[in-house]
Amino acid sequence: MRRLGSFVAGSPASVPACLGVGVLLAWAVLDGGYAVPSWVPGGLGLLALLGVGLVAAPVRLGKLPRALAVALVALAGFTLWSYASMLWADDPAVAWEGANRTLVLLVVYALFALWPLRPTAALALIALWCLGIGAVALWTVLSFQTAGAALFYDARLIDPVGYINANAALWLSATWPALVLAGRAQTPPWLRAALAATAVLCAALVVLTLSRGALIAATLTLIVLFALVPGRARTLGVLAVVVCAVAAVTPSLLDLGDELGGDFAIFADPGVVVLPVITAALAGALVVALWAVGEGLAPPTPRVALAARRAVGTVGAVAVLAGAIGLVAAVGEPVARAQTAWQQFKEGGYEEVGSGQSRLTSLGSNRYDFWRVGILQFRRSPLLGAGADNFARDYLAERRSDETPRFVHSAVLRTLGQTGLIGTALLLTFLVAALLAAVRGVRAGRPRTRTLAGAALAGFVFVAAHAAVDWLWAFPAVAGAAYALLGVAGAVGRPAPRPQAPRRPRPAGALVGAGFALVVAGALVPPWLSEREVRVALEVWRLNPPVAFATLDRAAGFNPLAARPYLLGGTIALQLDDRDQARRQFAAALEREPDSAYAALQLGALLAEAGDRWRAEDLLARAVALDPRNEVMLGALERLRAGEAVDLAQINRDIADRGARFAR
Repeated sequence: MRRLGSFVAGSPASVPACLGVGVLLAWAVLDGGYAVPSWVPGGLGLLALLGVGLVAAPVRLGKLPRALAVALVALAGFTLWSYASMLWADDPAVAWEGANRTLVLLVVYALFALWPLRPTAALALIALWCLGIGAVALWTVLSFQTAGAALFYDARLIDPVGYINANAALWLSATWPALVLAGRAQTPPWLRAALAATAVLCAALVVLTLSRGALIAATLTLIVLFALVPGRARTLGVLAVVVCAVAAVTPSLLDLGDELGGDFAIFADPGVVVLPVITAALAGALVVALWAVGEGLAPPTPRVALAARRAVGTVGAVAVLAGAIGLVAAVGEPVARAQTAWQQFKEGGYEEVGSGQSRLTSLGSNRYDFWRVGILQFRRSPLLGAGADNFARDYLAERRSDETPRFVHSAVLRTLGQTGLIGTALLLTFLVAALLAAVRGVRAGRPRTRTLAGAALAGFVFVAAHAAVDWLWAFPAVAGAAYALLGVAGAVGRPAPRPQAPRRPRPAGALVGAGFALVVAGALVPPWLSEREVRVALEVWRLNPPVAFATLDRAAGFNPLAARPYLLGGTIALQLDDRDQARRQFAAALEREPDSAYAALQLGALLAEAGDRWRAEDLLARAVALDPRNEVMLGALERLRAGEAVDLAQINRDIADRGARFAR
């Protein structure tokens, strides 16, 4: 109880912050992807926790460290700029969603960065995140016995987040802090063992994702970790234990991926790796526990500690040299190999690879084409950008692949292309200021606080590096964890303000806080209510179509910018063979989104069936202009111009086939 009292008294907002970690963990377990329902309930809960913290320990912006104050102001400015982009975005509803995500991340960062954290509180927060993700990892591994191949897509682990690379980022966002804390002498032995087991479980699941972006980001994180974070020898020791444990089960994990991706994937049983993975985690935990107990019984002398640090430096230098020599030997001619790899990356496409190992060394994807269009967005509007998360329409119009991504797959190009130079300057200011606050925590203070700040910073660095080549900002558990860890890195060990005599509560301050909460709720809630009504309609339309259409009308009322309710209404009407209702729904969708290729195609085909060929041709031509590579739209327009019948049912069957073929 004394430790608990010290924990609460030393960091007034520690309890709300711990509950905030609980929200992040709930996102990890319940996350339905990037859609609005995944963000809003948790965002409102985090806002309430922030309010509790501000009531318990009021904060004055002028009394905050300069770097933290600049970071908060810059992130708030970036959030406001994202909302402002709704004014010029082609799809303001999408910009609204993108701005809401940024708003929630602002709340997350403020909750974890505003108040100084004692080492005990910081350890509790970081360990809670790591162990929570470790529990999710253990549950996922055990689920292989029951759910089996349903947890995989394209022979790669997709559960629980729903996107393979975001899965890898989720596991590794906990792995890096766990590595640092498991090697820390002040961490209790039982916690060191549990953190080591967490690192093994998470790293093993990362192998099952076969994420190349995670591999690159992990390499960069390792460099930062050993350059900035103290206790390199200890971290290297834990890393060696984890690497050995995971290496022992990696052949089995890669063989499982090959089986799931083969011709007989239906017979593959992921349950065969459950026992090896859990055994490896227990072995890693046992080794670290024995290390911790032995260290407690016979602490290393200063001479031994110095020798260990020197050995780490020597081993690190030898490893780098050996890696460089091995790389040159494997590559042969580096320049020619680099040119070949670059050409392969530019050409794009997803290669058919024979094994997990070959996938990790191949560069097949369409990211080059995504990034090309992202750069074009920046060139067209370098100052303002295209609008937060407004990428899908521009890519449809200018793509060279058959994919239809919603996001640009790069946080860097998302910021440049969609918020312009103004948004980029604001976000860059936030990152520089927040990282300065975090690095000061790593470089200043006692070794105990420096290690904790470094552990949190390592988790953020990994997610940030991975997000540079992917769309991880859209997943609340991953992005929220990154901003929370960045806040903790800047808060741990920061001197607490001098205690002052309690002041009378100021009505003006309370009114400002209440007004801010209402504004935040007003921004977050309407799209969420709209999406909830949409989901209700999707559940009831077969049993009660009138109720479904009424529900979709309410959804359209909650979000007056979105065409999604009408697009779904038209699709449902077609399933019910109600052509008149379908025409009304798609016409309403086009009023809200004149550049909706799907609505133009469907309404054009409906008018063609009704004999209004002139208006039908105009709409189908618009659909083709919006999505020139879409063979279904091109075929419909060509048949209409040739005087042939347009078969709407066949069009929708072809759309479904294309969606199944190119889904990734």
